[in-house]
Formats: sequence, C-alpha cells, structure tokens
Amino acid sequence: MSKGLRFLLLASLGLNVALAAAFATHLWREAQAEITASEAESLEPASPPASLSERRKAVRETHAELRRAQARVAAALRRDPFDREALLAAFAELERARSEHARRSHELLIELAASLDHDGRERLAKRLRGERPYPPPGRGRRGPPR
Repeated sequence: MSKGLRFLLLASLGLNVALAAAFATHLWREAQAEITASEAESLEPASPPASLSERRKAVRETHAELRRAQARVAAALRRDPFDREALLAAFAELERARSEHARRSHELLIELAASLDHDGRERLAKRLRGERPYPPPGRGRRGPPR
C-alpha cells in the first residue's frame, strides 16, 4: 500500500471519529437539556397567570439579546487590527445582557414557584440543580450501576 493511500485512509478514519464524537456530544447535550411535555405540565399550573406568560416572553427576548452580545464579543475578538476599546465595550454590553437575562429569569422562576405546590417546587429545585426527576423519554430506568 502506498504512503499516499495510507495517509488518506488514516485521515478519513480520523475525520470519521471526529464526526462521530461531535454527533454523540450533540445527542448527549440535547438529552440533558430536554424537558418532556409531562415534566413541563407537572411544573406549570393548569392556567398560568398572564404575568407568567409575559415574563416568559421577556426571558426569551433577553436571551436573544444575550446571544447578540456574545456575537459582538466574538466579532471584536476577530477584528484585525485588534481594537482593545471595542472589545472592552463588547464585554461591558455582554455583562449588561447577562445581568438583565438573569434578572428576568429570576423573576420568572419566582412567579412560577409561587404558583406551584410543594411537590412542584421540589421538582423545580431538582431541575435547577441539573437533576432529572424522570428518566429521559424512551429510555426507561437503567437499573443499578455495574
């Protein structure tokens, strides 16, 4: 087998491994962030107050602004020649966007918690700690670790 073909096969294998790892990471992150419909229904009151839906909308808007601020920081980092003042301004805007998003998210969580019973607040607390109160959909319980 020639050196060129050997190199091509190794490069192809490396690319396939990298793509498989990226795909597996994507699936894993998606499963971690996923809230099933039954979980969402169990956390929300039967008829959410108007202020709850308004607060959700505000959180979505501040999240979009946060993403735009992150993009502005990335653009300032890529700028050539480097502009220190532009980067400082972009980071200041990012910090403001993060602060506003956190404030709006906290308002939403307070409103949601006030509308839940004790069990609902316990499930919400588990979600905030990153615990899954139920197994991922379609996977069932896996049993004790081996």
